[in-house]
Amino acid sequence: MPSTCLQTPIPIAIIGIGCRLPGDVPPDRWNWESFHHPYSDFQEGHNQRGGHFIQQDIGAWDAKFFGVSPNEAKAIDPQQRILLETSYEALENAGIPLESICGSDTAVYVATFTKYHVTGTHKAIVANRISYLFDLKGPSLSLDTACSGGLVALRQACQGIRNRESKIALVGGTNLILSPEFMFGMSFLNMLNDDGKSYSFDERGSGYGRGEGVATLVLKRLDDALQDGDPIRAVIRNTGVNQDGKTNGITYPSAESQEMLARALYTQAGLDPKETAYVEAHGTGTIDGDKIELGAIQEVFCPNNDSELYVGSVKANMGHLECTSGLAAVIKTALILEKGYIPSVPSLVNLKKSLRDIDKHGIKQLQQWPSNAIRRASVQNFGFGGTNAHVILEALDVSPRTNGEAHTNGVNHLKKHMESPRLFVFSAKSKDCLRLNLSELQKWVSSRQETLHLGDLAHTLASRRSLMAWRASYVASSAEDLASSLDRLSLTRSSRHPPVVFLFTGQGAQWFAMGRELLQAASPSVFRDSIFKSDKIFKSLGLTWSLVEELQRDKAYSQIDKSEFAQPASTAIQVALVDLLKHLGILPEAVVGHSSGEIAAAYAAGVLTQEEALTVSFCRSQIASWCQEMIPTRGAMLAAGLGEASILPYIQQVPYSRGIVL
Repeated sequence: MPSTCLQTPIPIAIIGIGCRLPGDVPPDRWNWESFHHPYSDFQEGHNQRGGHFIQQDIGAWDAKFFGVSPNEAKAIDPQQRILLETSYEALENAGIPLESICGSDTAVYVATFTKYHVTGTHKAIVANRISYLFDLKGPSLSLDTACSGGLVALRQACQGIRNRESKIALVGGTNLILSPEFMFGMSFLNMLNDDGKSYSFDERGSGYGRGEGVATLVLKRLDDALQDGDPIRAVIRNTGVNQDGKTNGITYPSAESQEMLARALYTQAGLDPKETAYVEAHGTGTIDGDKIELGAIQEVFCPNNDSELYVGSVKANMGHLECTSGLAAVIKTALILEKGYIPSVPSLVNLKKSLRDIDKHGIKQLQQWPSNAIRRASVQNFGFGGTNAHVILEALDVSPRTNGEAHTNGVNHLKKHMESPRLFVFSAKSKDCLRLNLSELQKWVSSRQETLHLGDLAHTLASRRSLMAWRASYVASSAEDLASSLDRLSLTRSSRHPPVVFLFTGQGAQWFAMGRELLQAASPSVFRDSIFKSDKIFKSLGLTWSLVEELQRDKAYSQIDKSEFAQPASTAIQVALVDLLKHLGILPEAVVGHSSGEIAAAYAAGVLTQEEALTVSFCRSQIASWCQEMIPTRGAMLAAGLGEASILPYIQQVPYSRGIVL
């Protein structure tokens, strides 16, 4: 059931998308004539003459890329294989290198449908294998609520992120038609359309057409995504799930439950459903399902027919992807919000008579998003057992952060970047793959020479892609230069390097000009931006001097050796260095801090935010300064090469009147 909490749900950002969506039936995948029977009550066949299948060879899989042995790969269900591919691609689309989330609390929620029984194919393993191969340590579970599974998984992921169970979540759905037997029972229940198509809202609709599909979304709290400069495809304002309860049959939908769910979610989010311009309906094309759903939509979103509402269903394009259908609908709706165009419902010839009153709301032709309407949409997804799911999506209404480089050319931002040399880094798991990637990138760059932002491309390749064994690099000042050189680069295999450890210093290593060259460097501006942010944080805490000014003073006027200056400045410098190294793709395997250096180490480990680290440093420096003024006896520090058991007798000899030892 939807949460009853009165607090407005925290917005969640969709930052990455990966998918395999279907086309026609490949002749080598399914011979429908062998199992077809025109009568749906025949239990040894099915009534469908078509379907929707993904076009790739589901038997081909790059097991080595995922670190899977050939023997193990043979036992892994193709649904898991392709889901691993879309999960990696979704992370890449989000600009998240695998090495940056290995060992993290990233969660995995996957919707599954078809039943399997062994470790290579069992439902529970679908989510668990992603967590295992990517070394993700957050919640990992597979869900089955039939056709609504994708949006139910999405809802669970949003709840986990809001509760801080994980910072990032992967939400997946995977559905392949691997055998005809499952269709026999569906045909017997009159769930399938004879043509194998989903005629959403059309008089020809008498059931749905089955479709294959695999999809993965990457989610993060909106505030975290904005802070991290992630690409935000859409914003989830609220999600919810409920049940139909007792109806005319377990597969028969309930308009009351559908309405109740939508109203509850809009109320929780503090939104008016009448302001929603588009609803992506479940729209399977079943006789009763469309009528009940569209009636419920009209009651919630335009009860008096006085608001402009558009309705569509992706199932009319690609069939019913069952447990993946909700994610396909979310992807479509995110693109609608992104592009500002609402596509028509394809193959709609004869609108169902019971739905004539929605014809004016435009489902027959491409529509531009209404100029006066908020870019907000709803997506509905219903399971045939009565589990309903609903999500409210919006377009991002604020500008996300860039990669840290200011645009000084106010006309088109391009000239300065075209003239600045950029380092482009490329990598792949094998030499052949790297050659192929470079060839594809060459075509892509060549087709965008007039509009390509070299700074964005260089940043993405260096900081937003997983770094793999085979590598190449090139410095270019223009798109033309880059495109003409990509097929001539020298490819090298990197030697294995030991993990990187960051060691952070305490007070004593500071000097008047520390960080000055990085502070004054024009590009990249990550270090400078971090220092200026630290300066603002310190001022908000009550610091009476400027960090930026102190770091630029001449030696004769520097006060950097005083505790109240040294500790905050040293922490801010090291925080900025962590930010810069992260920007360059250098992440620590472990961190060590000495004395006040533990503060910056905690920041590097993700234990403290920048504001929290600087607050600790500020308070520590104030206490140290106060002690120097109020306690006349000078203190000292001793580094002793002794273990705990050896040093304890000496510590116990210190009288409490002389101080407190921690």
